[in-house]
Amino acid sequence: FLTPNGTLITAQRGTPASLPCEVVSLGDGVVTWFRRKDFHLLTVGHAVYSSDERFHVQGPMRSTQTQDWALQIRFVQERDSGLYQCQLSTHPPSSLFVELVVVEAHAEIDGGPEKYVKSGSTLKLTCHLRQSSVTPDFVFWYQDERMINYEGAAGVKVISDAASSTLIIERAQSVHSGNYSCVPYNVNPSSVIVHILNGKKEKIPSRHRLLSSKLSSVILFLHVVHCNPLDFTLSLSLSMCSRRHSNFTSSPSYIRP
Repeated sequence: FLTPNGTLITAQRGTPASLPCEVVSLGDGVVTWFRRKDFHLLTVGHAVYSSDERFHVQGPMRSTQTQDWALQIRFVQERDSGLYQCQLSTHPPSSLFVELVVVEAHAEIDGGPEKYVKSGSTLKLTCHLRQSSVTPDFVFWYQDERMINYEGAAGVKVISDAASSTLIIERAQSVHSGNYSCVPYNVNPSSVIVHILNGKKEKIPSRHRLLSSKLSSVILFLHVVHCNPLDFTLSLSLSMCSRRHSNFTSSPSYIRP
């Protein structure tokens, strides 16, 4: 064998996979392929013994010194993952093992799951193809239910390469808000919610503003129970105030119907 034993082949779900079995000086010998997990006979020479029509052997049609009897699997699925055995009809028989790993390719948009863009600025969404072994024939971009990159939508530009696709919309307006989806062919899609901010009312609450709001509520509570807010610390968790005003918090006389 010229193919190393234990060769690892990675294939994307839905694409073809080729498992090599390169031999030298086969002569009158025959190459046989087995699936190891169930010892299922797949091929003998060029003949296919599996009822699964996705399997076939792309072996040489004439005798040469070096021959590759590669097992071909069309439209691989996750169930096809595992060890495959290429066996030569020598005496004794010799074998090599090839492992097939089928991966699920998926898209991933930078900055998800939500993205905020100021009105009039450029909206740029980059979609990366993860675990993709084959460049997809098409990458579709949708705004909500409408495809926008193949319909000639005004102001929309898409730049794609083998590993990513970038959607660019210059001078984005409120009409560009919505759910954007990156849908590559034969790859699980990805989506992101885009918000176009037009005014002050649409500004995103920052962590500082949210914390300030919570602290304001705490200070208001402390005034209600007549506790000095300066005595309050997060580490004590109001225990200081509770001890100083235990009569207030425990006495039912302060409760009025």
